[in-house]
Amino acid sequence: MHGGRDRYSANRQIEPTIGSSSVVSIGSLLNRELGSWTNDWVHVNGLVAAYQPGQSLVVKDPTGVIRARIIQLTEIQGDERVDVWGFFSLGRQGASLDNAYFEVVRPIAQGNAPSVSETPSAGPQPPFLTEILDVAKLSRSDAVRHLSVRLRGVLTYADPEWRNGFLQDRSGAIYVDLDPSFKELRSGQFVEVIGRTSPGGFAPEVLSTSVTVQGTTNLPVPIPVDLEDLVNGQLDARWVEMEGVVRRVDAFQQRHRVTGFAFGVVKKFGDDRAGSLAALIAYYAFLAIFPLLLLLVTILGFVAQNNADFQHRLVDSALSEFPIIGNQIARNVKSLRASGLGLVISLVGLAWGSLGFTQAGQHAMAQVWNVPGVDRPGFLPRIGRGASIIGVLGLERSTQ
Repeated sequence: MHGGRDRYSANRQIEPTIGSSSVVSIGSLLNRELGSWTNDWVHVNGLVAAYQPGQSLVVKDPTGVIRARIIQLTEIQGDERVDVWGFFSLGRQGASLDNAYFEVVRPIAQGNAPSVSETPSAGPQPPFLTEILDVAKLSRSDAVRHLSVRLRGVLTYADPEWRNGFLQDRSGAIYVDLDPSFKELRSGQFVEVIGRTSPGGFAPEVLSTSVTVQGTTNLPVPIPVDLEDLVNGQLDARWVEMEGVVRRVDAFQQRHRVTGFAFGVVKKFGDDRAGSLAALIAYYAFLAIFPLLLLLVTILGFVAQNNADFQHRLVDSALSEFPIIGNQIARNVKSLRASGLGLVISLVGLAWGSLGFTQAGQHAMAQVWNVPGVDRPGFLPRIGRGASIIGVLGLERSTQ
């Protein structure tokens, strides 16, 4: 898990240079055999060839070109020199630096460089603590001395209104007391914090005097933990994740199986939005009834048009008791007439309504069984399945 944390303090040098021992050429990365080194940070330096804020940064040096995947929105000019840190990855689209972070190299103009005579001699200054781990290891007696710190890392949490913040770099994480005036601070920002140490209530902390936002980056990879990890305090202020089961509710359901079963059914019904799915199925079923009635009346018109005996038997049959059309048939049996247009309309409407009914049923089953969208059948396969369902139901009824 150290790789995710390294990302945010790999550039702890304030002004990395090409001559730094941590810089490697792009060509050496592209020609190097893959191995465990891809789990460690790599540092390249070069000119910006292309830049899409929040997406990618293409960097070139004399030995090659590589794309870095970033989420920063830092504004830069074309052809600027940058330092880039990231994890080397080789995928279908070629080599890249994943989870990358970059900084623009700002060379000091020669005319503005301070000379020795211009630098005031104020005597030796106490060094800054620049690693979170160095601050976290302080004893209470040392932390109470308010030692100067200058830390760079990613804010995993920031709530200046309540003076709460957590800063994390590759060495560790620490609580930072934020001034309420720092209202622009958000989690995911890469910042430099200058302040003083404090013993804190549980572990050493930092009382911030200034916070400089230097960009936006990825949050660290969360460390999987359990309850024991949370209790012992070793991961204080770290970005973590934990999975678990709500035992109290689960234990109650196990002790009361009938109540637990009913609760599970209701919960599943709500999670799947089964009420909406059932309403959709009922809508298409209801929509198919009217074309079916029209088809029935049209067929009766063809059969009974010139058959008086069939008309008398029709009036005395159970069909005359059929809802909606029963009374109309009994009173106007002699007026039944065949209609080709009515037959076509009824067949098209029945096919549309019944296929809608079967497709709504397929959609409901896919939702209930959590079938991913990419695994669900397309339009034509769904139509084919719907027609098959209608055919099977019709065949089953005809054999009874």
